[in-house]
Amino acid sequence: MLDRNFAMGLRAGKRKITEDEKAFILKEIKRINADVDAFYIDEIGNQNTHYSQKTDLVVVGSNVFPDLENPSNMTDKLSVACVLAHEYYGHRSMREEYLKEETDTTNTALDEFRASFLAYKNTPNLTDEEREILLYQAYETAKNGSLEKEIKMCQKIIKQMNKKAFEEQDEDNNN
Repeated sequence: MLDRNFAMGLRAGKRKITEDEKAFILKEIKRINADVDAFYIDEIGNQNTHYSQKTDLVVVGSNVFPDLENPSNMTDKLSVACVLAHEYYGHRSMREEYLKEETDTTNTALDEFRASFLAYKNTPNLTDEEREILLYQAYETAKNGSLEKEIKMCQKIIKQMNKKAFEEQDEDNNN
């Protein structure tokens, strides 16, 4: 398989993207310093968001938008920028590896973990909250996939983040 569907198709269903939504998506692509030419926005509503290593394009479907009304997991809470980063700085950055693989890793927990973790680490101009939610989404994916090494790595980073936040809060309270 040459398409890596975002969130294994678990977010909202397919629908047409409005002109306002398209403008917002393009603004978010630029905000994260991604190459606009590496994206195809499916305005017709036939496709879910995914990276195609065959065409080397991130296809953006209507499921790029978060499901904040009925979130069932961290993936539902990812912002548009986070989803774009997951595909572009995550999956797309691994294209050469994908083209060489003998076993299809599409939709495996490890592949999805790596895409979110790479996006967490490498995407410019994300807010602290967006970066944090990408890390928590990667952690949730690792837990669901029983990826012990990745779980421990995320736990260590989360612990460090929480310690830093606590120290900053304590410092603010003492001033």
